[in-house]
Amino acid sequence: MLQTDCTTLGGSFQLGAVCLGIRACCIPSTDLCTNVDRLFCTRDGGLPLGVGTTCLGDSDGNGADDLCDQASFVDCEVSRVSVPGAGSLAQFGSSVSISGNLALLGADAETFGAIDFGGAAYVYRREALDWVQEARLTADAPQSLDRFGTSVAISGTTAVVGAEVGDGPVADSGAAYVYDRLPDQSWELTTKLAGIDTVAEDKFGMAVGIHGDVIVVGAIHDDDDGNASGSAYVYRRIAGVWTQEAKLTASDADAGDEFGSAVDVSENIIVVGAPRNREFGTNSGSAYVFLWDGIQWREEKRL
Repeated sequence: MLQTDCTTLGGSFQLGAVCLGIRACCIPSTDLCTNVDRLFCTRDGGLPLGVGTTCLGDSDGNGADDLCDQASFVDCEVSRVSVPGAGSLAQFGSSVSISGNLALLGADAETFGAIDFGGAAYVYRREALDWVQEARLTADAPQSLDRFGTSVAISGTTAVVGAEVGDGPVADSGAAYVYDRLPDQSWELTTKLAGIDTVAEDKFGMAVGIHGDVIVVGAIHDDDDGNASGSAYVYRRIAGVWTQEAKLTASDADAGDEFGSAVDVSENIIVVGAPRNREFGTNSGSAYVFLWDGIQWREEKRL
């Protein structure tokens, strides 16, 4: 019998209908397609491929888009995550990071209560072929315009969230928040990071990166080498305590470079982007590689 009450953004679909994007198929031998937010495609009644499955082309080569119930179909986008309650201006997904089966997504313009553009971050956990929301993270004392969620990074069970206009040593200098996952799958704020010399509008937290026990945080409007020359701060966790280990700047730093706009760390290597560096013309940009030699971080190469 044809299933005709699977109404989505594109109207009604029938059994065996071609997948036409997010939320777009009916499936055989089930009535799950009556719930517009929980649609599954299956392989001939087999294991569901995921919530919001999107078919991606002609997998079997028959000249037509694949059907949801076609056993040979394998190219599916497994899942789409969203937060309907985040609000139309939340900018959910403005920053993303993933580690194993945990994904961290920023919504740096989210408004809640009287806090306008305070921001939030969401942790999702992969279960079977679905992603479920595990936690919603906010600053310890959220304020309007903090932009918590400007940047996010996750490594194992530790997450870092940047708030470019959060309060550090002084108001609006920027901050980064470190959360640890507890055995009951809840998340606890364990540390708030701020550069010891940051000042208002430094935008500390514009970019964050983490690998194991090392965190790097960009402060693009730091002015050690001229207005908005930028810097990056490195923190190391020793015996459960995060302490500032270094402050990185470019060897050829200049005003306006915005060094620290992008950062990442892997093992003993850090990469920092400076998109407005003018070495090869206006805003041509550069990236800098720093190596930990066991004693200090030293610039190894400009890319």
